[in-house]
Amino acid sequence: MMLVLAIVTSAVALGWMIVRSRDALRRFARHDRLPMQWGLDGRPTWRAPRAIALFFTPVLAAVSLAIPLALFAAVPAGSARQGESDAALLTVTLGMALAYVAAHAGHLWAIGRWDRAQASRP
Repeated sequence: MMLVLAIVTSAVALGWMIVRSRDALRRFARHDRLPMQWGLDGRPTWRAPRAIALFFTPVLAAVSLAIPLALFAAVPAGSARQGESDAALLTVTLGMALAYVAAHAGHLWAIGRWDRAQASRP
């Protein structure tokens, strides 16, 4: 049951990030490159091609979330510590999924803010 919950949580998080990135791909179509990192002064320090900037986090999340899901399969069924292992892996998976969604939402918000600033420039 915990494995199913971990898979569903991962799938929902990845799905949300992919849908938001796809929408942002159209929203920011006027830019060839989008900011990936900002300096302390609020200005972008480097940019990446639009598709890479928008889909880097979902791809990284998919690879990273596969690790605890694979560990679920590695715990032998019926072992004395299976319940503890499953609970720990579920907690890790939920935390990772939440962190990736929050980071991606923050990145998209920051790009949107940057885009609005670019549009208001003469």
